[in-house]
Amino acid sequence: MNKEIISDYFEKESTGIAFGKTIEHLFNTFSSDRMAKETAEYLTTYCHRTIQQSIMRGIVIFLRKMADSPYYDARNEASVKAAKTMIEAYDNAHISLPMI
Repeated sequence: MNKEIISDYFEKESTGIAFGKTIEHLFNTFSSDRMAKETAEYLTTYCHRTIQQSIMRGIVIFLRKMADSPYYDARNEASVKAAKTMIEAYDNAHISLPMI
């Protein structure tokens, strides 16, 4: 991971855009599955429970945006279809993720 690149994102972009670019940078590697597992392990083990809820809200927002994306091709078609399935299940379950 190039810390200078990521640091530059936060100097030049809004926080949301900088964070998005950071995620993009981190997943643009052949070891992204390992990195994702390490991240999930940390967040589910050590992260404050309220922050976990906020992260999950952000994931749902991402999934909803992906599911509604009119711009996809063979490279991300499975992701769009998976997001649609997940959001449909989430909506049908009538789950709420309030800030607590």
